[in-house]
Amino acid sequence: MKVFICAALLLGSLTMMAQADVVTFESLAGQGDCDQNGCVGYVPDGYGGISWGGLWEYFDFPQYPYTPESGSVRVFTTAYGTYGEVPFFFVTPQVFDGAWFAGVPDETVYFNLYDDGTLVFQSPSIDVSSGTVDTPDGPVVNPVFLASGYSGQVDEVAVFSPANGLYVMDDVTYHSNGVQAQVPEPASLLLMGAGLLAVLSYAGWRRRRAAAMLTRRG
Repeated sequence: MKVFICAALLLGSLTMMAQADVVTFESLAGQGDCDQNGCVGYVPDGYGGISWGGLWEYFDFPQYPYTPESGSVRVFTTAYGTYGEVPFFFVTPQVFDGAWFAGVPDETVYFNLYDDGTLVFQSPSIDVSSGTVDTPDGPVVNPVFLASGYSGQVDEVAVFSPANGLYVMDDVTYHSNGVQAQVPEPASLLLMGAGLLAVLSYAGWRRRRAAAMLTRRG
């Protein structure tokens, strides 16, 4: 019985970890205004459970140094060159985990987190080009993750930058209260799944062993 309780708890933790929402924007690929290079358009309100307010656009074609974290689609702000924050709003309050950024050297961003119009937390700042690596074919800008650092619910996230429009954002991640905040890496999921299989296999082995002993005694 204890074995099955442990297995249920492990399975429950896997389910909870899988419930974090990651907005990848990939379903927008191939939509909007398209030409031979690719497509661009405004992120529709409600997409991914977020109101974007006409302040964010997406595009799906390669453009250095604006590297997507996953797939081909990422978003940028329409507030080109402005100093200050560009917000997006959760349809219902959520715990915001963070997002991935890439862009030009020396461009920095941080999050201002709001709940009901009140600033409740400010994240650390990162350089969006800090993931740059040199290769034989030239520099490659890898996206970097900016964690919010806040575990409470918020209804508004504002990305603050000295020069908006010089970065892209991808894989916006959030979760509801009571759900594991961090989305595990695929290797972690495989490891946890292997652990669950081991627990169930051990339970089956004990049942077979007990049955064999009863047969011998009979």
